[in-house]
Amino acid sequence: MKAMMLRVAGRGYEARRDLAAIRAVARRRGLTLIETAMVLAIAAVFIAGVMLFFQNASISSKTNEATSQLAAIQQAIRTVYAGQASYNDVNGTMELALINTRSVPQKMVDTATNTLRHAFNGPVLIGPASGGANFQVVFNGLPSDACAKMLTMDFGRGLLSVSGSTTVQALSGDGASGGATGPVDPVTAGATCGNNNTSSIMWTFF
Repeated sequence: MKAMMLRVAGRGYEARRDLAAIRAVARRRGLTLIETAMVLAIAAVFIAGVMLFFQNASISSKTNEATSQLAAIQQAIRTVYAGQASYNDVNGTMELALINTRSVPQKMVDTATNTLRHAFNGPVLIGPASGGANFQVVFNGLPSDACAKMLTMDFGRGLLSVSGSTTVQALSGDGASGGATGPVDPVTAGATCGNNNTSSIMWTFF
């Protein structure tokens, strides 16, 4: 009888030990799942941060490129039309004049349509203003961030006016009648360009 009781007690001990082992394994598995979920969450946050960083870096780089393109257009127009009585072009558009004289970076030229495009691949419009005394440049299809940054930039004493918009702008030909007469303050620039990434800017130069 005593031996039987010892065997039963031993089996009870083994059962409790096995149950404890099973619970320990379950706890370890639970911790592993939690740890895996935490690692995945951290990785997702890291990847999102990296993507945002590169997106911002890309926009900043293209904004600088678009700024350089605008400066190149100003210089090209003044050079090409230096011997003309005005900026009126009776033989075609001013864009075509710059393309045919190879006065703008080739990267800007859309050879399929003989038009100009800026760094963000939006259309560039160029035309005379104030009866040919001045000229206008429009960059359509700008990201809102780039639009706001470019509105705050000083493009020199030749700038008569600048106006931003959340939508497409056409050449007005009105000279300095609309828009600011110099760089726009950051708060106004942000509000003017909105946040829909279809912004535009029109500059009028003499």
